[in-house]
Amino acid sequence: MKRDLFHQYNTDIKLVYEAYLSVLKVDPFRKNPAETPYSLLSFGIGLSYKYNMNGGSVHIHFSEKDGGTLVQVRFSIVQLFGARYKAYDKLLTDLVIKHLGPQVTIGPAIEKAVNDNEPEEIIEEKPVKEQIQETKVVEESTPKPRPKFCGKCGYPLEPNGNFCGRCGAKIEY
Repeated sequence: MKRDLFHQYNTDIKLVYEAYLSVLKVDPFRKNPAETPYSLLSFGIGLSYKYNMNGGSVHIHFSEKDGGTLVQVRFSIVQLFGARYKAYDKLLTDLVIKHLGPQVTIGPAIEKAVNDNEPEEIIEEKPVKEQIQETKVVEESTPKPRPKFCGKCGYPLEPNGNFCGRCGAKIEY
């Protein structure tokens, strides 16, 4: 499973990069990411019951955009009962904003699902406003009928999970 989350900060790329690096090295993350200065931070995720992720990696890409910094957080994870990568990203982003201070603002997060069969695309070239509009069009035009209960055991299903949380049956729809 791959998911990209984009964040637009209104400040210098070096400040944002250093904030992410500082936050990742302390609790609760305690990561020592591989670095490409002011461009990329990469680290692995081990088994995490809090976030329902049982392994994978995170790549954080930084680029200058519209006088600020665009941050792309790519989660490539093995899913366990519906990973909560958004909660992981929110905690990370909240700590970065706290580290940067109240003068820094951040735009709304934009999410993109990446198909494992598609070629990797790093950093969107489109402005954030166009990404928001595209996301809304896809959401409105693609109804996804999804069962609310497991067809095998009747257990309530996670909104985006592919397997039942009780019996492990693959969700068919």
